[in-house]
Amino acid sequence: MKIKNNYIRNGFFLFFTLSWLILWVVFMLRENKKGEHAQLRYLYSHSDTEKRRYLTGEDLYDFIISCKAALPDKATYNILGLDETREVTARYLLWPARRELQGPDFLIVYGNLQFTQSGYLMVKACKNTGALLAREGIKK
Repeated sequence: MKIKNNYIRNGFFLFFTLSWLILWVVFMLRENKKGEHAQLRYLYSHSDTEKRRYLTGEDLYDFIISCKAALPDKATYNILGLDETREVTARYLLWPARRELQGPDFLIVYGNLQFTQSGYLMVKACKNTGALLAREGIKK
């Protein structure tokens, strides 16, 4: 019985390996890849920071990182002008600062340089991408 189980186990392993190899070849040779290999090469050949910048979008990444540099320790913020997915990414990049919906220390506004809010002063505006506003009385 032990010999038969060994043949079955080896046969299953061989079947699984060949199936995976065939599927991998089909995936690599398929049509309409639309530049996926160029993206993969870029991601494999760059640092983690460059990968995050590429996947987030260069404008948004640079804007969020410049805002993070301007935020003091333990600051609270709210982000305006981003969809939910991009907002989650921005919150990840802004960590350890904390998001607060009501009365944050800073407002990060993406895509609207003319945004104003009573009680907040413009701290910095980044070339056509957004603005950082601080609540009056907050040390920058």
